[in-house]
Amino acid sequence: MASFEGPGGEPGPAAADSSDDEGMYRVERILKSKVVRGRTLYLVRWEGYGEEDDSWEDEANINEAALRDFEDRQARARRG
Repeated sequence: MASFEGPGGEPGPAAADSSDDEGMYRVERILKSKVVRGRTLYLVRWEGYGEEDDSWEDEANINEAALRDFEDRQARARRG
């Protein structure tokens, strides 16, 4: 699983008691991506949280391992 710390130290989910380290949360899965004003955003499902806590996060704020996993899953889906 990958970790994330948002800009200004703002984590994705609101509850701090499920973090690994102060301000760090684990990405369970990246669900979708979209481009907004030239920036790639990813819809993140946080480990230990439900879909109501999913959040769109900037590409720069997401661990590379989670991004690679998402890109690999997308490539496999395109191939069928």
